[in-house]
Amino acid sequence: MDSSVNDSCRNITGIGLLNSIVGGLLMGISAYALKTGLASSFLALDASIILLILNPLILLAAILALAGFFLLQMAMHKCPISVVTPVSSGLGMVLPIIIAYFLLGEVVVFGKGVGIVLILIGIAVLGRKE
Repeated sequence: MDSSVNDSCRNITGIGLLNSIVGGLLMGISAYALKTGLASSFLALDASIILLILNPLILLAAILALAGFFLLQMAMHKCPISVVTPVSSGLGMVLPIIIAYFLLGEVVVFGKGVGIVLILIGIAVLGRKE
């Protein structure tokens, strides 16, 4: 592998790793917006597909997901997929759980909390310089 690609990604401030982190965060936020938007749209019994698509939270979810996907593609261009995918996927799983806990009052049981901590440790290990 090209050493410039490796150096850019292994440096914690590298643009490739930053793109991966921000992309994962945007995907996580979009999951929350989609859940909230779908819940509010389905409360109306006469909700049509047009009203569903025009729901501001669903539009926000789509925009954030596209931006996250674009940043992940940029990250994969700079970094090995073995770093980008776990970082973005891990953040994409952890962030909706944290948002749901604080904003929706969902319960985080002990096992889920341990899983979140392990995912964050794994992301830190993958992102550190070798």
